Amino acid sequence: MSETINQMEVSEFKELIYATVKQALLEILEENEALQSKNFLLSVNEARENYRKGEYVALEDLDV
Repeated sequence: MSETINQMEVSEFKELIYATVKQALLEILEENEALQSKNFLLSVNEARENYRKGEYVALEDLDV
């Protein structure tokens, strides 16, 4: 899929930028909310400790 920008209308380009920035801001807000959650932070710390102990499953070993 090859895309060009030189044939895009200014309004289309503005909409593309708006949508991209909006999505990035929503992701930042979601991450910020997660980082403020005590349970989330405890889960991250637990996962890091398990990783240090070698208690993890390689992606190749997951059944998906």
